[in-house]
Amino acid sequence: MTSFRMVAFGLVATTQAFMFGGQAAAQSLPPRVVVGAQQVGTLQHTVASALAKVATDAIDTTLVVQPYAGATALLPVLDGGELDFGVSPSVDYALSYRGADKLKIDGRNPYPHGPKLRLVMGGSPLIASLIVRDDSEIRSANDLAGRKVAGDFPAQLGAYVNMFAQLRSADLSWDDVTVVPFSAINDSLDAVMQGTIDATVFGVGAPKVREADASVGVRFISSDCSDEGKQRIVDTVPGYYTIDIKGGKQAAIDEDICTTAYQLYLVTHEAADPAMVRAVLKAIWDNVDQLPQYHPSLRNWNQASAVPTEPTLPFHPAAIEFYREVGAWSEAMDAQQEALLKLGQ
Repeated sequence: MTSFRMVAFGLVATTQAFMFGGQAAAQSLPPRVVVGAQQVGTLQHTVASALAKVATDAIDTTLVVQPYAGATALLPVLDGGELDFGVSPSVDYALSYRGADKLKIDGRNPYPHGPKLRLVMGGSPLIASLIVRDDSEIRSANDLAGRKVAGDFPAQLGAYVNMFAQLRSADLSWDDVTVVPFSAINDSLDAVMQGTIDATVFGVGAPKVREADASVGVRFISSDCSDEGKQRIVDTVPGYYTIDIKGGKQAAIDEDICTTAYQLYLVTHEAADPAMVRAVLKAIWDNVDQLPQYHPSLRNWNQASAVPTEPTLPFHPAAIEFYREVGAWSEAMDAQQEALLKLGQ
């Protein structure tokens, strides 16, 4: 098993003055900045912790990660300004920002409308795949018919959407499987380990997967990645795509697989202090080369991924100003920003 450095926090730092908008205006940062994320053990929590660590080391303020049971719990708090930042998938943000009247997946969108969410930085893809016990007969999504699968996560719509996309890749529906509900995604992986369900979905590279693999042996399996299967995934969930993963490079992946992926975002709210947003963004932008030491997937959290060409929510003004200065913002993005602002109304 490959081990990675654990992300640690704890230094209480003083604030620092910095330049904003190219003008010499000393700005005082708060001593503590809070980043919301998923549960400890998930890849999203690992990513949020790495971002917080890198930013904390670069600017004299402390970023701490606050875990939540799921995005349906996290995003309303972020939209309300009770958190400084959040790390979640682009799809979750799209559902919250646009609201149930404008966007549903499989007829569902439980998120309260989050019109104040604002993008700071696009990041690495979150790769989510089906996972089973190593001794299971299941080899791909095509083998799920009649099986017990995790599929109802009240606090984590993203997990529900992941499983739905996997089923649809194989041209299956919820009626073709036995759905077992779970309050949290970690609990569903425990159930796979215990043999009480046959399959769940989980982030590739998540720390809990390494623990499960070392404990009882688990393995990720493929979606249906035929041309027809890939098209069903794209048609099912906006922003999803498929990705090939070589065997032997990640825990629980001994053979090559093909599965689903989507981008993670660092997001704030529209009333967030521009000086704080800029300081954190610049700290990460300038130090993206430090991120991969905390997890291999963060090789893809880089400057090229920072400004998605088709974002699912508008950017914070301080982020736009920064990207203009570094040459990462185009005229085409102005049109995207205007259109997205209208979508959230």
